Amino acid sequence: MATKKVGIYRKYHGKVPVENGRPVPKSQWPKKRHFSWVVRWFGTDGNRYSRSFKTRKEAKRFAEQKQTEVREGRSDPPPVVRLKDFTREHVKLMRGQTAYNTLREQERCLRKLREVIGDKPLHEVTAKDAETYVNRRHGAGKSASTINKEIMTLRRVFNLAASRRRYLPEGQNPFKKVKKRKVSRKPIRYVSAEEMRRLLAEAPTLRWRAFLTLLYTTGLRLNEACHLTWANIDFENGMLQVSAKRDTTTTVPWEPKDHELRHIPVSPGSLKVLAEWQAEAPEGVPYAFVTLERYRRVM
Repeated sequence: MATKKVGIYRKYHGKVPVENGRPVPKSQWPKKRHFSWVVRWFGTDGNRYSRSFKTRKEAKRFAEQKQTEVREGRSDPPPVVRLKDFTREHVKLMRGQTAYNTLREQERCLRKLREVIGDKPLHEVTAKDAETYVNRRHGAGKSASTINKEIMTLRRVFNLAASRRRYLPEGQNPFKKVKKRKVSRKPIRYVSAEEMRRLLAEAPTLRWRAFLTLLYTTGLRLNEACHLTWANIDFENGMLQVSAKRDTTTTVPWEPKDHELRHIPVSPGSLKVLAEWQAEAPEGVPYAFVTLERYRRVM
């Protein structure tokens, strides 16, 4: 059981000084013998831990923080977990709490980090390792936008490792101070109405024409359109609904990126194409643009 008191002590170095052929009395050691300040405490495992500081002020600041941790039962050092094991655990724990694509991106970034610095224990990953990772990705020809996204992803994951899992001391995030690369703004490329007409003319099926028309006129994300069901489309009022899906006998679990329910107006022209496609769509498939073959494979 951990002690409730965190102590601050002097730790003397070297041999006891000698004056007039005799060792200096212990009462004079603070003035005549080199020392550092040490904070000591016991963990819940009964082992004693310590940390050295050059000044009493630094030791006192650390002791106050450690005293709070002792009271809350958090005095033990972080458990040792390697990057590979942490990645596997993170994916398992966050499945269902984090959007699928976000979790997949976190897993990919952790794997890339391991390829660069090796399968190090999490608490041994340093700021230098983080910079090495960024420089290696830059050398591989990755864009500044991609690198910045990976920096933010890994910063988020290491924050979780510290705050929730306690694999790292609070504030010890190797990506915390890694600066994002400067990105020059480029004009947004929009698809013109004429380009869209030519694209629709080349669409191989009515399903593809309805799919492309809806994306162009509503601004739906690709995943939102793929998870759109016929029940989400209000033909009478010209509206569609972007909403989460539950794990049922007819639908798979899914969450929109912003986790919010949205209602989007649909133009008469888009509703007409959707109605034409609905008349030809396979029966028994609740999703507007999923083929019968794909639906049977997924469900």
